[in-house]
Amino acid sequence: MFMKFILNIHLPLKILLVHLCGLSTLASFSCSESSQVQLSPQRALFEKIENQLVVSPKQKQKISVVLTSYRQKENYILLIIEHHRKNLYKEILSKNPDQNKVADLNRFIADEQYHLECLAAQKLFDLKKICNAKQLEKLNFIVAD
Repeated sequence: MFMKFILNIHLPLKILLVHLCGLSTLASFSCSESSQVQLSPQRALFEKIENQLVVSPKQKQKISVVLTSYRQKENYILLIIEHHRKNLYKEILSKNPDQNKVADLNRFIADEQYHLECLAAQKLFDLKKICNAKQLEKLNFIVAD
């Protein structure tokens, strides 16, 4: 029944519902996990790398610099995405939503998410440069996990 409802509504509302469903799923996941103290993803990755790769102090410093640098870039892109999402929701919920503007905002969001993926790949390339051959084998398992 829900799918029939979705198929019969206009595109802007479909987009809004998809975004809201994703946000509610994320919110429920984070609420269920809030009873446990969690590390930031960057800190968790740093600790995994540090503990499982057995890095030297020099490598530890380089890894910290790489992760901090990329985290700053990622945070900037996330702010841009959030700005576009707010504008997207405002447009969808406006009295007369402009379909072209909604499509453009969705495209901006997708482009920024693409940039996040590119940053993640480049971060791994940079981390690989720091590791020796034995550490690279372990890094594959850490990243895959």
